[in-house]
Amino acid sequence: MQLQQVIQSILLAAASLPFSAGAWDVTLDAGSRCCSNLASSFPHRVLGSKTAEFTQANNHRWSTTAILNPKCIVQPVNTEEVSSIVKILTSNESTSGFPACPFAIKSGGHMPFAGANNIDGGIVLDLSLLDSTSLSSDHQVVSIGPGSTWQGAANKLKGTGVGIPTGRCPSTAVGGVTLGGGISFFASKIGFAADNVVNFEIVLASGDIVNANATSNQDLWTALKGSSGNLGIVTRFDFSAFPQPSLWAGGLPLPADEHSTRLALTAMHGLTKMHRLFPKVAYGQVFSFNASRTPHEGGIWNSIVFTGEDINELHLPPMPITIGGVTTEINLTDHMRETDLASLLEESDQFPWGYRNYIATVAFVNDLPTLSHVHDLTVDLYKTVRHVQNMEWLFAYEPLPYLFTEHSLARGGNVLGLNRTKDDLILMQLAPRWSSPADDKVMQDTAKQWVEQVKGYTKSVGKASDFLYLNYADGFQDPIAGYGEQSVWYLRDVARKYDPHGVFQKAVKGGFKIPGMGGNKNTHDEL
Repeated sequence: MQLQQVIQSILLAAASLPFSAGAWDVTLDAGSRCCSNLASSFPHRVLGSKTAEFTQANNHRWSTTAILNPKCIVQPVNTEEVSSIVKILTSNESTSGFPACPFAIKSGGHMPFAGANNIDGGIVLDLSLLDSTSLSSDHQVVSIGPGSTWQGAANKLKGTGVGIPTGRCPSTAVGGVTLGGGISFFASKIGFAADNVVNFEIVLASGDIVNANATSNQDLWTALKGSSGNLGIVTRFDFSAFPQPSLWAGGLPLPADEHSTRLALTAMHGLTKMHRLFPKVAYGQVFSFNASRTPHEGGIWNSIVFTGEDINELHLPPMPITIGGVTTEINLTDHMRETDLASLLEESDQFPWGYRNYIATVAFVNDLPTLSHVHDLTVDLYKTVRHVQNMEWLFAYEPLPYLFTEHSLARGGNVLGLNRTKDDLILMQLAPRWSSPADDKVMQDTAKQWVEQVKGYTKSVGKASDFLYLNYADGFQDPIAGYGEQSVWYLRDVARKYDPHGVFQKAVKGGFKIPGMGGNKNTHDEL
């Protein structure tokens, strides 16, 4: 007992000493002790909670709903530092009477629910400085750090004629998107972003640095394609590159009136059904409702990207648009222009930073009556919260055809579980934004109600899908369970092999956990 008191006194004194990164509030808890240990080894990498640098790094998140109060932030600059930091965080401190270090992992900070990439009272392992992008000499592989944004990676590849399966939001980071599967403009040609990773460099819970690919640690390679941050910290993604000197993109804004809505939903159903005929097309729709908008409260943004070089290859049927009682046939290709990936990403972000945000997701079988009814449910729920000040009710549809899974299987498979059915699916994301914390509860409750209503209806008509796209899911959802029993059992086996003490299930408090591994599932009772 006396020895423990001496150790505590030493730690208290050490924690109170200044260091270049700044100090934090000193308490005898795991977070303070772990921050002290990190600062001793990495004085120029640790940001203490009383510094301006800490505030800037902690607040650098897409949604203000994700801001919590960690004890410190550590920002490694290379894989070796990540390895050393993990060893400190996972070292056995039982003799001091303190628990293991609680920590969170942050790549880009784009997931909005509290705890996804942040933590109260613990350590944030911030990977934002691991942001390098390099192209192999033979132009076959692009290596990217987890902290790089897709915009940053695309900018560095501009002019090379090389493409990669980027996410479609420029400010999201490569790490989180890829480990959640990753849907790109090229999914109809090459599958999910994760399917195109030929090698993961990863730091395991032991601190060991290993590579996972088709010939080395193959089980880990497969498991990383959809498992989020459950198996280690990926410090480099090696993507298979492909020639992509240019592409074509465009958009068509429409009012969300009855005619345009029916036309848009019919187009979504048809293009999802006919994806094999248009393997170079990426199509999506964002509906936006805002009570303060005039003259149309609701709007539709139809986005189309053609990943071929010659727009004349694309033969889409014209769309009859009726506005103000006047019908005009519109050819979407007339609204497209030739561009490059970096420029397209720069122009495509429809989700600005600085709001309070909520996201949730569902998927269901591509069926037009089902799609139409789900749409009506979603609009009706908007009407119950349209009074919320500065609120925009955003939701998006995108195709999730079985064709994506065929590409996945051809590239070694993943754990998303979409091979359980050959149905073409519609993927839907709800993503409202607002300004005041006072409205958090009503927006959260409405989003949960939306999930319950859509899941209940699609199940009642036999069109439901268990799949939940992890990158669109909220903390109350359980996307990994939605991958199916076979994938969950596989992930459990791989986790036990590479993380036998369950560090990434237990010490890492947030994120989506592997069911049945003892990790804390996000209940998200409050934002």
